[in-house]
Amino acid sequence: MLQILQAPLSSNKYQEVEKYHPFRHFDQQRHQLWMELGFSEENMETFWEDYKIDLCDALLGLWHPPNEPSLLYQRGESYSIRSILCCVNLTARQSNSVPELSSATLDASFIVTNGPFRFKRTRYLHEHLTLRENEILIFTDLEKLAAMRHHSVLRNESPLCMFDILTSEDRYAPPHTVNIRPSLSRLHYSVQASLFLLFFQHPVPHHTFHRAHRRNLKIAKDLGIHFNDVNDIKTISDSILGDHPTWESFLDRTTEARLQDPFMIPLDKLYGTLTGWKPRRFWEMRYPGYGNVDVVSLYGFYFGIMVGVVAIIALMLTAAQTYTGFKGLSVGH
Repeated sequence: MLQILQAPLSSNKYQEVEKYHPFRHFDQQRHQLWMELGFSEENMETFWEDYKIDLCDALLGLWHPPNEPSLLYQRGESYSIRSILCCVNLTARQSNSVPELSSATLDASFIVTNGPFRFKRTRYLHEHLTLRENEILIFTDLEKLAAMRHHSVLRNESPLCMFDILTSEDRYAPPHTVNIRPSLSRLHYSVQASLFLLFFQHPVPHHTFHRAHRRNLKIAKDLGIHFNDVNDIKTISDSILGDHPTWESFLDRTTEARLQDPFMIPLDKLYGTLTGWKPRRFWEMRYPGYGNVDVVSLYGFYFGIMVGVVAIIALMLTAAQTYTGFKGLSVGH
């Protein structure tokens, strides 16, 4: 199957898809051999199609037991490698169309302190960095993506190969084949970079960030992200940043990560939601927000709370004095 998936294509047209679909070639090369092993045609029909799909998933390290959900689970069905990143816009971006981001706003401690948003773990890759009401969904199972980084199929130098047919099925209209292997190769790095941006911007505690650092570590631990040695965090963080001295420069609109990483567009959308957030309920007015909250209304809310507390205390004191007065009168009589 590996040899079939790496076989080059001469065109991305629909006719090529029909002619060079890897499952068709696998049928030609393996179906009869399985029949010779003693499997009847009736038996083959019960598992052959699923076998081909599962085999491709297993080769990429994405296979899962039937009783466990797949990280590619989406819209009520269990998908295979054919649907990976189908919900992510992989169109090439130009730097002038990429929005500016602030690393400080994307710090997890800052997010939970300044607004109603909280982080929740998801087992599904397509939900990473998306919002479900006030929950920011985070995919943390990096080990499931690690094996893909250096896979020979993804490192294939052919502009188009049979593997690209699988990942292009039902993705484009009219049907044609597109090479998304570079995005798949960067998938582990992209998810890992987003996690470190959110939770480990300051891997070595500085006195200015000490409280925020501890809060970030706790949030990450609650999500299942844990490091026994702080030096491991520093090493991975430096590896992600590469030549960039800070996370702010890493997020510059011209960097390779901003232009090519598959989860940068979801990160852009999350940032837009945060910076555009305004209180919609009374108790949400206590949050200072992420730059779009009316300062006058915010301090008006705090002033109103303070006046309310003072009024309640005064009412309680008045009630106590009244009660004491009535009690004194009762004793006098």
